[in-house]
Amino acid sequence: MPVFYLDTSALVKRYVQEKGSEVLDELFDNLATRGCGAEIGF
Repeated sequence: MPVFYLDTSALVKRYVQEKGSEVLDELFDNLATRGCGAEIGF
């Protein structure tokens, strides 16, 4: 399974339509059907 590293701008693209939003929508939709996890580090 591929690993994706995304910053907070990727989350914004989920809610604000801008360049690249459709790419991330497809990525998130595909991950949601497979199940995925997230880890946030500081």
